[in-house]
Amino acid sequence: MRCPPTVMYAVIQTLEKRDRPVRFFEIREQWGRFLLAKRSVDVNELQATLPRRQRSLDGAFDELDDLDADRP
Repeated sequence: MRCPPTVMYAVIQTLEKRDRPVRFFEIREQWGRFLLAKRSVDVNELQATLPRRQRSLDGAFDELDDLDADRP
């Protein structure tokens, strides 16, 4: 896969529950050469670092009223 780590994480999470195991690789060019190198994606590393969230928004909506509270 040649994409940002967040996209890799989403694809890995989507395919994780398959019956047969799936192996993930990324293709990188070798600097200064016209060759490509196939590297295994460290799934554990991605799962440990992603998903990220912006902590400044944590609790930002706590003060809002529950709109469903008035419904019977």
